[in-house]
Amino acid sequence: MQAKKTFVNVTQLSAICGLSETWLRAEAQAGRIPHLKVGARTMFNPDAVERALLSRAVGELAGVAADTVRLEKMGATNAS
Repeated sequence: MQAKKTFVNVTQLSAICGLSETWLRAEAQAGRIPHLKVGARTMFNPDAVERALLSRAVGELAGVAADTVRLEKMGATNAS
């Protein structure tokens, strides 16, 4: 059975995910979280937003891990 696509406004999304409305609006305007403009309203699918934020977090963690490896290699090179 396919999941029902549910769209909510920014106030509802804020309550669902615990993030501020201001931050969510800014992320949507910057194109960093999925949203749908319906006239003047901005609507969000909470599942799609969650996937986007998790994907972004994984990417940021991968970047931190890569930086750590580079620093460790530099330290090993400098210590020689």
